[in-house]
Amino acid sequence: MTTPPDSHATQPGEHLRDPAPSRGLGDSTRAIRAASRSPEILQRPTAVPIFQSATFTSPDAESLAAMVADGRAGCSYSQLSNPTTTALGAAYAELAEGRRRARRRPVDRPRCGHAGQRLNARD
Repeated sequence: MTTPPDSHATQPGEHLRDPAPSRGLGDSTRAIRAASRSPEILQRPTAVPIFQSATFTSPDAESLAAMVADGRAGCSYSQLSNPTTTALGAAYAELAEGRRRARRRPVDRPRCGHAGQRLNARD
């Protein structure tokens, strides 16, 4: 298969190569640059990936400040927020709303204790 010269098609793993020559750079600089290139993922994950430690880029300081101060959508640093905690929060909110709706129904439901929380048997 041939690709046009202006195509961005690459060989597997090519996107992980440093676009700038790293000759003359120290090991520390080369290690940081290598760790700063995200792998290309062609498949969509079936579960939310775990972001244990990461920083995220912003177009400028103003948009970063607005996101952090005003709670706008986005992530700045994984210990503050990240796609994993956002997905967890959304799942919790969905479950909590289901619990609120279930409490409004006049049905006697058995309850059980689980990890310090009271859950409906139908949850």
